[in-house]
Amino acid sequence: MHNFNNINQSLAHIVLKEMLPESKFQLWFQSTFLKVISRFANKEKIMSKMLSKMMLEVDKASNLVELKDYRSSLATMVHSLDDTI
Repeated sequence: MHNFNNINQSLAHIVLKEMLPESKFQLWFQSTFLKVISRFANKEKIMSKMLSKMMLEVDKASNLVELKDYRSSLATMVHSLDDTI
């Protein structure tokens, strides 16, 4: 779980850096780009390609959660119950 937290924290810094413009030019460019792209017919496809890299990182981070495997202990419990019945 510790690894999951570290990856997500670093991912938050990356996403925040890209979403918050550092200069007036970046702010202007970002807002102009969004205005222009909203007029395209296939804007969903364009935006999904742009966001796909970020989504890959999010998916990778979300798959880092390690859960304990309870199947083997459940099978042992069921087997012991069968023996007692």
